[in-house]
Amino acid sequence: MAIFAAGCSSAEQVDVYTGDDLAAMDFKSTPGETSIVFVGDMYPWDFAKKYVKKDPAYMFRGTAPLLQQADLAVGNLETPVAEKAEKRTRKFDWTRPIHSLKAKTWVYRLPPDLLDGLTWAGIDLVSLANNHIGDCRADGVSETLEHLQAHGIKAVGAGNNLREATRPTVVEVNGVKFAFVASVSAETWITDIGQVNEEKNAISKRRRWMKRRLQATKDSAGSVITSESMVRRMVRRAKRMADVVVYFPHWGIRYHRPVFDEQAKMARAAIDAGADLVVGHHIHIWQPSEIYEGKPIVYGLGNFAFGSNNRRANEGLVVRAIFRGKSLDRLELYPTYTKNVDPVVKYQTKLLRGTFAGDTLRRVNLMSSKRGAEYAIREDKGVLYFSPDGASEDEGDAGSESRSNENAPARETHVNS
Repeated sequence: MAIFAAGCSSAEQVDVYTGDDLAAMDFKSTPGETSIVFVGDMYPWDFAKKYVKKDPAYMFRGTAPLLQQADLAVGNLETPVAEKAEKRTRKFDWTRPIHSLKAKTWVYRLPPDLLDGLTWAGIDLVSLANNHIGDCRADGVSETLEHLQAHGIKAVGAGNNLREATRPTVVEVNGVKFAFVASVSAETWITDIGQVNEEKNAISKRRRWMKRRLQATKDSAGSVITSESMVRRMVRRAKRMADVVVYFPHWGIRYHRPVFDEQAKMARAAIDAGADLVVGHHIHIWQPSEIYEGKPIVYGLGNFAFGSNNRRANEGLVVRAIFRGKSLDRLELYPTYTKNVDPVVKYQTKLLRGTFAGDTLRRVNLMSSKRGAEYAIREDKGVLYFSPDGASEDEGDAGSESRSNENAPARETHVNS
């Protein structure tokens, strides 16, 4: 069933898949394959409170079948989970610019029982390496880890000390060991791209500040702050422990869609150190993809189950990575509609379909093709192949682009690493 609503970027009608639509579709991996689904920022609370109080799974019901059928589902949990640890208090200072470190007003804390929604949706692993994990201080980090463990959800990117926080999280699926590492970058504390040029040493200043405030220490809980040496060290360690290494960073500048220089630098450092796949998040909207040394980088997923009412957070991505044994076979890109104030979403992220899905994917391709990645657009998703025989096995769909552009030839990128 299609639902229509006013488009988030124009007067065009938006067509989305409902949860019931997805329940009738098959997202299971075939024998010999392993599927990992990646989703972006999750904070199932805030303005969605009245819905999730009644139903902790509410924000996931529009997309759950895609996650539940995955062999592994991974996302960024953008909040401490706590009832004992208290939130930091920040008073907004109108004399300072909105991007000032001391002007930050968004302070998060998720009630532990709402993790029931994540487990119902099939979320297996979450990153805690983000700019909000310290919102309840070190005690909140430790309590978050306890609640996640009690709910059977694995974590990466935070720990009770620095050794724990930097430790790769290894998950074995279908006989293949997948290692995940995560960190949070300094530019996540910049809210306007212009600030980078206006303020001297904007990045290095925030990196130093975040290391004091957010990074775990020898004897204190916290996260991992991104630096090139840290990324290389974590990835190399992960490479010794697993068959496949995924770097899952929190990075970029809010609502700045072009790839920020620091993002590209860290992504390439991760791949140079041995990462097989890089998937990022933070800026609340999607960012383009890239192929570097034969390896894919998805720079930004955007929001997923996030209780904001910001109209700018309107489009995101869900990534489905399909492996054959230890090798990446293909990436599937599902565009999402995330504008919570639109009744068609109403705090339930939906997959786009038809014209709107095709338009979004073409915009993704327009930016990604300049970085060596171009998705074939098929059945409202983008597909990027990495095995030489990928096209022949998908020949039944060859030449059919999204329903929104049936007469346009499908263009494919095949990457042989």
